[in-house]
Amino acid sequence: MPAPPPRPLPPEKIPRRSSWLSIFLAMLLLLIVGLVLLVLSLGQLLPVLVIGGLIFLVTGFHYLVWGWWLGRMIEREAENEEA
Repeated sequence: MPAPPPRPLPPEKIPRRSSWLSIFLAMLLLLIVGLVLLVLSLGQLLPVLVIGGLIFLVTGFHYLVWGWWLGRMIEREAENEEA
């Protein structure tokens, strides 16, 4: 009879993996696909890619300011109220 599979680690003992590699690979794939589409469309797609990039930058800035930074401020305030 085969041995049972190992039990999963508790949540606090699971090693954290950085997602930078996956983000980098996704951005690289997006860049390659964008360049291929740009070459295939003979430059007609460039304005669309520029507008899409600007929307992406504005969205990223919004996430950094309101999602990440403000979220940390709220966490600090909650910790101070508990103490």
